[in-house]
Amino acid sequence: MLEAMSRRRSIRKFKNERVSEENIKSLVDAALLAPSGKNAKPCEFFVVQDKVKIEKLAACKDGPTEALKTASLAIVVAANPEKSDIWAVDAAIAATHILLEVEALGLGCCWIQIMNRRSGQLMADSQVKKLLNIPSTLSVLCVMAIGVKDESKEGHAIESLSRDNVHYL
Repeated sequence: MLEAMSRRRSIRKFKNERVSEENIKSLVDAALLAPSGKNAKPCEFFVVQDKVKIEKLAACKDGPTEALKTASLAIVVAANPEKSDIWAVDAAIAATHILLEVEALGLGCCWIQIMNRRSGQLMADSQVKKLLNIPSTLSVLCVMAIGVKDESKEGHAIESLSRDNVHYL
């Protein structure tokens, strides 16, 4: 697992190829396997394969969203704050599960932050919910832009990790 983690990089350019249904199922399974506080399971996942909708997702947030312009798959990670007071943590764990499964499948992914981000005068969360008809009871953490890699990046060498923030007591 550590080797896969060291290889994982944010990918922002994807080939014009669809992610297979088998791989999509694996990604969803990985998300659903994520733990949550008190096993509340507040997370919901919106799998978007429609290229037009994926491109419109890019316009829902100010700032860098270029990965959504070539991604063939987007998974919106949301959660119900009424089910968990730590919904954002639960959703982040699920999103991380997706990131790691993407790497295991040899695909690429970029986490597009939505929570606390703006879209002009509006919040990005409200724009994503409006575009995809996501219930108002949910809050959106992020959009995972996923596809077949069209760029390669060198992994992180374990030996080069800074250990300054690690404290052994």
